[in-house]
Amino acid sequence: MDHYYSWDEESKKLQGRQERQVDPLETQIAGHTVYCGLPQNATFEEPPEEQEGYDIVWAEDHWEYQEKKKDPEPEPYVPTEEEKRQNVRSYRNYLLQSTDFSQLDDVPLDEDEKAMYREYRQYLRDYTNGEEWWEENPQTYDEWLVAHHPVG
Repeated sequence: MDHYYSWDEESKKLQGRQERQVDPLETQIAGHTVYCGLPQNATFEEPPEEQEGYDIVWAEDHWEYQEKKKDPEPEPYVPTEEEKRQNVRSYRNYLLQSTDFSQLDDVPLDEDEKAMYREYRQYLRDYTNGEEWWEENPQTYDEWLVAHHPVG
């Protein structure tokens, strides 16, 4: 026989069909093909056909089916309160930076628009003073503008 079947030492699960190695010295001496010995955790016995939902495992002297273990669903990651605070504060800082007038030099603003930006930036600075402020992100400028200064 020029092949064998091996299994994992720990789980006993079928690893697959392997080709046997030829022993070159013994083959030369004998004048015909001589294979190396059967490795540990291997057999010449052919395993059964694969079946969905089952592993094929070695059971001391024969192959048998073993129902596959289902991996438990991973628990969804829930950030700590401190992580939430850091994330929301970082987002708030980003919004502050993106509405900094020094960042808007190329954008022509009239006095009313500048006043709106100052009011929005004050909203952002005050944001972390609210109760449970870390539970949601502060509004973007456009969201804040619609909520606090609706048109019409």
